[in-house]
Amino acid sequence: MAAEIREKGGEIWLNEPVQGMRARGGRIDCVRFGSRGDRVLPVDYVFSSAPISHTLRALEPLPPKAILDAAQSLYFRGHITVNHIVRGDNLFPDNWLYIHSPEVKMARIANYNNFSRDMIGHPDTSAVSQDHFQTLYRYAQQFSNLCLIGRAGMYRYNNQDHALLSGFYAARNYLNLTKVDLMGINDREETIEEKTLS
Repeated sequence: MAAEIREKGGEIWLNEPVQGMRARGGRIDCVRFGSRGDRVLPVDYVFSSAPISHTLRALEPLPPKAILDAAQSLYFRGHITVNHIVRGDNLFPDNWLYIHSPEVKMARIANYNNFSRDMIGHPDTSAVSQDHFQTLYRYAQQFSNLCLIGRAGMYRYNNQDHALLSGFYAARNYLNLTKVDLMGINDREETIEEKTLS
């Protein structure tokens, strides 16, 4: 892919961290980058796979304090885990159960017994956790030319099919071929790949 980008006149800069993104009139008009932030690139569109908290802190001017405080409170994966020790063994056969129903305020349930029996304290109990993912996605949507992508950018943990399809639709949206809400893709945790069984 890098060779094709260069063949078509594109440039790829490595080790050039983004230091700021100037926002004007509901759009990002340039990106400051480089170790000192002294390089400036005018932009038509920005795809950001950086953690949403980093993207929002790079905006110039900065978002309101409430948004910055919420961004600062996120960890890299941006989730809170509530751990439980419950009676019973073999509660369910999976390592994780993903919860996509919007009325349930959690993202997944993990069953640590299925990772390793050494992760439990007593043989008649199960170590179970709930993950509660957080997002600042709505704030970022006010910029018409900023597209948050990837697990960190969207703070959306899903399967590889979802990640690929989200990137595909982000590019198609940019080219005005579709108008797909990336957060609505594969919200039922369906896999996209198909295989015929004989």
